[in-house]
Parts: sequence; C-alpha cells; structure tokens
Amino acid sequence: NSGRPAIVDGADSVQTAVQLGGTELPGNPDDMHQGLTTHAAVVNGFGPENIGKYLYIFVRFDNSKYPELAGPWSILYTIMIS
Repeated sequence: NSGRPAIVDGADSVQTAVQLGGTELPGNPDDMHQGLTTHAAVVNGFGPENIGKYLYIFVRFDNSKYPELAGPWSILYTIMIS
C-alpha cells in the first residue's frame, strides 16, 4: 500500500517464469525459463532486437529454504517490448 515494491511476509525471493515471443500463449510456468531474485522489483534486458515482440511472464513469491511454501503463480502477464 505504500507504493513501493515489497516481498510478502514469509517469502525471501520472487520467482519468475518468462517466454519471449512464440505463436501460442504459454500455459504452464514449468515449461518456461525460470529465474529467482531476492529483490521485489525484477528487471530484465531483452535488447533492441526484440522490440515489438511479446514477453509472457508469470511471477510468484518463494521461500528458498522451504520451497513447499511458495505462493501460487500469478495470472499470465503479456507485455510488448518497446
């Protein structure tokens, strides 16, 4: 509510599942490139060669010591790279 990114209580990281482009919308985060960060704000650079392509991304909060406590995956976000 403060307007600043924050990781929820009990989590120590944010997990992402991303796919660049493609002809079909991804439906399963497990089939996508996954990353993990300890920062609430996630920044990726995809380069000028990918301008105009779509980026598909799921996110969830995670606990690296207790992966069974990971939160559910978010909805699929679709973003055009500009």
